[in-house]
Amino acid sequence: MTGFHSDPRKLTEHAGEFPEHAERARRISDELRTALDATAGCWGADEAGSRFAELHLPGTERALSELEHLPDGLEEMGKNLAEMAETYRLADESAAERLDGTDTEPGRG
Repeated sequence: MTGFHSDPRKLTEHAGEFPEHAERARRISDELRTALDATAGCWGADEAGSRFAELHLPGTERALSELEHLPDGLEEMGKNLAEMAETYRLADESAAERLDGTDTEPGRG
């Protein structure tokens, strides 16, 4: 035995939670973008502020871009998890049907 165990029912149940996770991530991303946009330029236009913007804005934009893609990734993950659970369930049922069809008496079949 491999020690592997799966519960397709639970996988399907938890896969159904991913749209909610995606929506929450979307709200967080939107709130963060709004908050950062509201403070844009607060570091000033002097030399120190310009240097701050030069050093930090590219990383901020990369992080926000990744965060904005997170909801779609979570939704896709939920779909994939549900598909995996269904595939596992069907394979398990198929294996059980094949085993049910075998002759259990030694020397026969």
